[in-house]
Amino acid sequence: MKALVSRLMVLLALGFCAGLLAAFLASPRFWSAKRVETEAASLIEKGEFARASDLYRIGARSQKMRRIRDDLFLKGCDAVWESGDYEKTKAACCEAAEGPKRMAQAKALLVVAEAYLKNGERADAMRIYHDLAARYWDYRQGRLAKTLLSQLELERLFDLETPVEKQKEIGKFVKENVTHDFSNALVRKAVVLSLTTALREGSDFPTGVYEKIKKGMSSDGGGKLILRLGALSKIDPAGERLKKALSKNGIPVKDRPEDIIRLAYSDNDASDEREKIIAYLAARESPKNLDQLIRSSTDAGVRLRCDIARRWLEENRYDDARRLLEKIAASDKSGIGYAQADFLMAQSEKALGQKKKAARRFADIVERGPRYPDLAVRAAREASQLYLEIGKVAEAKKVLESAAKIAAGADRLDLTRAAMEIEL
Repeated sequence: MKALVSRLMVLLALGFCAGLLAAFLASPRFWSAKRVETEAASLIEKGEFARASDLYRIGARSQKMRRIRDDLFLKGCDAVWESGDYEKTKAACCEAAEGPKRMAQAKALLVVAEAYLKNGERADAMRIYHDLAARYWDYRQGRLAKTLLSQLELERLFDLETPVEKQKEIGKFVKENVTHDFSNALVRKAVVLSLTTALREGSDFPTGVYEKIKKGMSSDGGGKLILRLGALSKIDPAGERLKKALSKNGIPVKDRPEDIIRLAYSDNDASDEREKIIAYLAARESPKNLDQLIRSSTDAGVRLRCDIARRWLEENRYDDARRLLEKIAASDKSGIGYAQADFLMAQSEKALGQKKKAARRFADIVERGPRYPDLAVRAAREASQLYLEIGKVAEAKKVLESAAKIAAGADRLDLTRAAMEIEL
């Protein structure tokens, strides 16, 4: 009996050892690099990025694959980034950054910084970008980190609530950090703010800043900066001083109305000055001159006509506004631009006392309403009020009912209620 028990114990021990050996041989630490890659790729295809990352990192710790350790760690870093778990990304990529290869370190740290940003930890991201820019200046990641660090620093400065402090700090940043690369919209905004602030205060920029502008003006970003400076030479209180400063330093001043219009309607850079540009053009250009400047078949042309006309209506220049709006091509009737122009035309007719004509135009907008319901709702209210004033009660009720069919939410309820309150 004892012999039988002993044999069983030996068999169990051998079975256990065999199981351990099989498990070890089947584990990623004993796999070939090719098998790790294949299995991880399969997991990634299934969207299991975190598991793929774990697999890469287990393989990277294997002595058998120490020669490709950094590559596997980096792949694990990238995989967990794709999973959207930024806490795990920081841990995995920090581990990848501990290897001996500087290129792998730089790549991994860049992902760590991005993970901090995704978590809203801007100060930590800036710290890593600063370290990257200083230690890995000879790699693309280091140069990119320097650019991203400047972007974050500018965002921080523009977030400052005190205008005086903001202007002072941004001016200092521009003088110390801006190069001739103006591809970043925030950099262009900083240059414009600091330059115009200095000129308003009666001071000037160092010649070196103007040299950077001149050197970078042939690029796309530089061209946008030149256009914006040209517009500011017309609309800014320090415009004349800006124009003289630019000319003195050999920088072209693009201040023609065509240039200003192109800036206002083709580039988000001008969003801060668009209203000032519209006011400038409305005050200085006649309808005839604007007709020559604008091609009404373009979206910018339609928008500009509407914006100028709106301004003129506010100034009671009804005839000028109507002449400008009438030039919008009838072929654009299907678009929102034409509808907005029609709405403004109706407003001008209403202001001139042409109630019947204005009501009919507002009602036409409602009939075309499914393409632009918000404008149709406004037009319906205007048309209904005018119809009631001229005694056309049935038309007033009908236009509200038509608009209610295409309106949504609270607007639908309001229009339906207003229509029900009209008694025929």
